[in-house]
Amino acid sequence: MVTIHADTEPLYIAPPGGTCGAAPRLMPWAATSTYAFGPLHIGVRASTLRLKALLDEVLADRLVTDGRAPDNFSVDLGDATAGASSFFFLLRGSEKLVRTRDISRLVLGLLRHLEAFLPPMTEEPLLETGLAALVRNGRAVLLPRAALSSPEIVGRRLYAHGVLTLDAPYVAVSPVTRSLVVPALSTAIPAQARSRLEELAPAGAREQVVGPGRYPIVGIVGFVAEPGDSFGLAHAVHSAVAHLARPADPAQTLAAAVALCAELPRLGLPMGKPGEIATSLLALSEAVCAGGPEHG
Repeated sequence: MVTIHADTEPLYIAPPGGTCGAAPRLMPWAATSTYAFGPLHIGVRASTLRLKALLDEVLADRLVTDGRAPDNFSVDLGDATAGASSFFFLLRGSEKLVRTRDISRLVLGLLRHLEAFLPPMTEEPLLETGLAALVRNGRAVLLPRAALSSPEIVGRRLYAHGVLTLDAPYVAVSPVTRSLVVPALSTAIPAQARSRLEELAPAGAREQVVGPGRYPIVGIVGFVAEPGDSFGLAHAVHSAVAHLARPADPAQTLAAAVALCAELPRLGLPMGKPGEIATSLLALSEAVCAGGPEHG
């Protein structure tokens, strides 16, 4: 538990726009907890008091008593009366960050989003970009985050075919090794909290997630107007550097991004409805991710 001294001024993140909730809620949200990540205080709203107590247990070392952070993230266990058909959601405003039936995946996704506000734990120069990442057969593909904006269609189809999405607010890329770098979480979930997670999980709801390690990047995907249109180098570089999480030296960063995108296969993703995007992503990932696992 974190104790705040009177002379310490916490920093806050402005709450996101939009109404939190995967769908209009019939019941009010239960409560919001505040967690400290350095001087930054982050608010996480829970749909039930039992869920709030669980998150407070998982993040006990960062819990701020009497914290007043706004609702930066929301964790929704959905309709408990729906049984196995109920989905859990991690949201930021109206954006669905994680949609799952596995509460362990939900909590791990929340931890990845919260720990993204901490300084990097490595001195290795990494590009931390707002692109998303898919992992198939131990290989990674970078793509626009907007391609995954309908997880109930795109994410479900991808997962059903063994394609995992990285539940993180950005992806860390090593330009030197051309690999996706997924760091280990610094938050260790206590054994008692793990048991509580199992109690809340529906039977057979366990889902595979992208674990810590390095995954060779075998392609970068970008939207194109029509099937067969090329995804050019300038477009790829722009997508890689447009949303850098922690911008480094601009010239050095741009040079690294150009070198990375020039070496990677660039794959055009035709604009379309979510189902069409899912079909295209399955075909693209199958083409470039063939073979056995290579991640380390």
